[in-house]
Amino acid sequence: MPDKPVTRHSIRTSQEGVSESARLTRRGPSVSTLLATAVVVAWAGIVGPAFFVPSLQANLPLMWWIAAFGYLAFFFGMRPALVNPRTGNYQASAMLMAGCGIVATLLGPIESLAPVFLCVTTAMIGFVVSQRWVFVVVVVEWLVLVIAVIRGNELLAWAGAFAGMIAFAALAAEMGIREFHARRLVASTMADLEKAHGRLATAHVLLSESSRSEERLRIARDLHDAIGHQLTALTLNLEVASHFAEGPIAEPVATSRDLAREVLRDIREVVTQLRDPAADIVHELQRLAQVITSPRTKVEVDPAIESVPTEVRHVVLRVVQEAVTNAVRHSAAAHAWVSVRLRDDMVLITVRDDGVGVSDLEPGNGVSGMRERVEAIGGTVEWESEPGRGVTLSARVPATP
Repeated sequence: MPDKPVTRHSIRTSQEGVSESARLTRRGPSVSTLLATAVVVAWAGIVGPAFFVPSLQANLPLMWWIAAFGYLAFFFGMRPALVNPRTGNYQASAMLMAGCGIVATLLGPIESLAPVFLCVTTAMIGFVVSQRWVFVVVVVEWLVLVIAVIRGNELLAWAGAFAGMIAFAALAAEMGIREFHARRLVASTMADLEKAHGRLATAHVLLSESSRSEERLRIARDLHDAIGHQLTALTLNLEVASHFAEGPIAEPVATSRDLAREVLRDIREVVTQLRDPAADIVHELQRLAQVITSPRTKVEVDPAIESVPTEVRHVVLRVVQEAVTNAVRHSAAAHAWVSVRLRDDMVLITVRDDGVGVSDLEPGNGVSGMRERVEAIGGTVEWESEPGRGVTLSARVPATP
């Protein structure tokens, strides 16, 4: 078989609009095993006496044996429907199984238990066909019992009992199928709620981070506008005083002037870091692994990235934040990996996840902003995605734009 095509796109593509696939917790396989075991036991109970009762064995034609073993074979043909009922598949096997049960009922002698095939058929066929067709099958099986009574294959009293069991099997199967779908819906809803809870927690963290950023900006403005201006004035006054100071006071004045300059320089560095988190990009990127709860994010950053200009660090930080945000919002991923390295005067950024992936990505506002930032300093960005394999972002940003 040919490999699935891998989609490569420029930064103009995005993950927005990717549908999430809910993980369903199914109990189908265990239930299907129990049902299959019950069918095999019932089949053995019908066919078994024919091997041990000579008088019954003598009255069974070859066609009855063919129908009996064909019934079991066709049941295993439709058995996958017990895991996920009414998907539109396995109808041919189910109908052939029903046909074998009818043939066995019409050909079996009066002392055989062949009508039990009809009861089992009714219980199983509801996993394949709709409720309306189950009703049709029930009516047909009732008619088969009438014909069997007319042909002398079955007593009227037993035919009435089997007709009641057929109706009961149809109702029990319908209730079981409805319970199955209800359980699957609950599981799907719970999975969606868990994902929504994870996204809500992540949104809360991101909102908290935004509030912290605003608070840092306010503190930076206060430091710059108030303390910074006062320190600047103090430094200028001490500079003037140092020109007039003589004798023993000259050295303390000069020392005070130098200290004022150092404090002013430290204040300016603090203000810069508060205004631009990219000034400490290694710390900011590593914080992603702590604040993002879903998907679980692992960040690897080359410490040498601190040596690149502030403009480049700012672009790198925004690209990673946007890519991780897309993974949180659209990928339905369990894990995400971020790598930032400095190689040959280029900053190499890789952000990948193990989400649903897509075959065609559409651009969004966030991605457009990412593209503009990267292209403004001469960089490039590409997407690589494949359904079921997640999305990988690869960016190359010049270390010296």
